[in-house]
Amino acid sequence: MPETRLGLAECLEGLARALGSCEPGLLQRSLLAARHALEQGDVVCAYSWLRLGLETAIQYAYYLLQGIDWGEALERIRRRSRAAASFTATMIKRLRGVHGSRKHWILRVYLWLGEYLHPSAEMHAASGEPWLREELVREVLDAIAYLCLVAGREPPIQSEPVAGCGLEKTGRLLARRGS
Repeated sequence: MPETRLGLAECLEGLARALGSCEPGLLQRSLLAARHALEQGDVVCAYSWLRLGLETAIQYAYYLLQGIDWGEALERIRRRSRAAASFTATMIKRLRGVHGSRKHWILRVYLWLGEYLHPSAEMHAASGEPWLREELVREVLDAIAYLCLVAGREPPIQSEPVAGCGLEKTGRLLARRGS
């Protein structure tokens, strides 16, 4: 496996382990599945699992920042699922207590990831086989860690191998909290 994929795979696994207390199950599972897909060389599958992880982190932060406990949030997700609306990008705009510039960043990362999962110009140019964008994967991981942090679950991003994953925005928020 090329060096980039190996490093990203380690970051995915490290962050999955570090975020074990964030959302019960799905987030950790999606990061580990993305790692496995990268190891197999299936970039589209890895991006799909990363999108699931990002959407899960957005949902998690959205409900917890509203003061809704996770059990009630799951019930709301269940009800919204009947109308195929368990997740919407509007949830990003409605993240309570998150600065507008951070909401814009999260939305930009979400849309960037979507470029590789929808029939976009990038997917047409790649004939459905996109290349691995290391900076995209790192931005998604940073956004996931950031969302868990603002939801009140502080990921231990200083631990190895997560410390070398380039989680800049999450690191800055942690540094501000520490000062």
